[in-house]
Amino acid sequence: MSEPGKRRWRRLGWVFEWPTIGVCAVLSIVLGYIGFAQMYEALGEEQDFWGTLYPSLQLFVMESGAVTGPVTWPLQVARFLAPAVTMATAAKALAVVFGEQLRRVRLRLTHDHTVVCGLGRKGLLVAEALAHGGERVVVVEKDESNTYVLGVRERGVAVVLGDAAEADVLRRARVPQARRVLAVCGDDGVNASVAVHARELCCDRATRPLDCVVHIVDDNLCRLLKEQELRGTGDCTVRFEFFNAYERGARLLLRQHPPFDTAAATSTDAAPHIVIVGCGTMGSSLVAQAAREWWRVARGTGRRLTVTVVDREARARCEAIEVRWPRLPESCDLVPVELDVTTPQFERGEFLDQSGSGRPPVGCVYVCLDHDSRGLTAALAVHAGVHGRGLPIVVRISGLSGLARLATCSVGGFENLTCFSVTAGVCAPERLFAGTHETLARAMHEEYAADQTRRGVTARENPAVVPWEQLPDDLRESNLRQADHIVAKLAAVGYDIAPLTDWDAEDFVFAPDEVEAMAEMEHARWMNERLAAGWRYDPGDKDLERKTSPFLLERWEDLPEEQKDIDRGAASDLPRLLASVGLQVVRVAPRRGPGGGPTTDA
Repeated sequence: MSEPGKRRWRRLGWVFEWPTIGVCAVLSIVLGYIGFAQMYEALGEEQDFWGTLYPSLQLFVMESGAVTGPVTWPLQVARFLAPAVTMATAAKALAVVFGEQLRRVRLRLTHDHTVVCGLGRKGLLVAEALAHGGERVVVVEKDESNTYVLGVRERGVAVVLGDAAEADVLRRARVPQARRVLAVCGDDGVNASVAVHARELCCDRATRPLDCVVHIVDDNLCRLLKEQELRGTGDCTVRFEFFNAYERGARLLLRQHPPFDTAAATSTDAAPHIVIVGCGTMGSSLVAQAAREWWRVARGTGRRLTVTVVDREARARCEAIEVRWPRLPESCDLVPVELDVTTPQFERGEFLDQSGSGRPPVGCVYVCLDHDSRGLTAALAVHAGVHGRGLPIVVRISGLSGLARLATCSVGGFENLTCFSVTAGVCAPERLFAGTHETLARAMHEEYAADQTRRGVTARENPAVVPWEQLPDDLRESNLRQADHIVAKLAAVGYDIAPLTDWDAEDFVFAPDEVEAMAEMEHARWMNERLAAGWRYDPGDKDLERKTSPFLLERWEDLPEEQKDIDRGAASDLPRLLASVGLQVVRVAPRRGPGGGPTTDA
């Protein structure tokens, strides 16, 4: 039986358990009464109602089942059914009394698990997905009356009731022994407290760093914290990942429902035109990411993407986007339309027809309102306004509710209207835990594996020449530590990282001596990591079982050029890799010439 089927049967058991016990108890009394009445009649004994009922009740404690008279089938059934009801009730009572104690004992033995702080929609989806995959999960939830608590416990998830902002509660959830922590409470302050306490609790951690993934609703704060992600790894005890569900959701939405194809950038047709209804956190991210993607594929053509923004405060929102992304006007024409989606003017859909302005026709519409029902209502109004044109309409919702499924049912004539669930998309564990560090580590590994494949190296000769998902844990952690070390290498040659504002940042080129210096640092880091893991130098071929390598050389000059090129390539790729996670390289110190004096060459 499938796992969902098993869960349905368990849920039915929980619902009907006590009613079933109650029915069996009543049936035992009735059958016992009938059986004893028949027995007394056969023996010729006179008994009133209460005299016949009393031994029927005694069957529950097994004190009247041994009789000398004839035993008819009703009494026979009652003699076994009544004790069974007693034992079932006692078992349930013991489970209630000692269940919490048993859960605490099991929790004390838990390690290498995931701690989920906050049992809202995001926390529930992650906890269920991880438990379904066989991982150990501990949930921290402040509200004991939360209806999700019983459901996750039913799936074998341990629940610690308490405030996740308190260190003692996190200690009870065994954060120091955990593999990772996810803070998805509804308050940024609580999530920040989880991060602070996690670092304090793991200060003496000797194993691999704790992965601490923190949700920050405020987009500006999240961008600032993301800048610090790669800086806070000096103690090697906690690896932080800060994310905003709506910013990630916007990126995923554009990937699944792109506003244009790459061919549109080189065609002679008019540049694409998209409409975004609602310019909150996710709508703003959608504007910026669509414009940047158009810049990436159409740079140099002089053709600009047109984005119509429909919002009650459209002008102010568009100005804020242009302040945050100074290069955006080079790639995109923003057209603010100040309109409330609840007004008749919106329902008339005049903003969809801008042919009189000389702008290209609208190619798709994204509805990004904060409230599901308002978003669906606006999307249906847009659909009515473009009926028969087949204009793609994507509406952002928090979860795939029955209302959303009903609205997008094909038999209702809404074939071109699609719902995109932010929560379901972003909170899939494989996406949620692939933060800045893992994205960088994965990209560096893919570059290395591709380079080894070009050189003719196979997975049998080098176990690292496999996809990221198949990479052994120790090699995956080695790539993560290489990502952790990026800031140190950049600082050594006078650079730092900052939030991405320059869309040409991925094309930045380091000077040859800067590449050489960072490559030498990476070799030293890798060598120290290997020596700490028990590896040693041997001039022969690399041997995984004996942990020997011919490349464990202290002097950079002694390393073969082929091996040096691997480290040089990783250093040269840093601007492109950082741009892929929304960061860029910035110079913070003047470049030094051969004689030690400052120079202006880049």
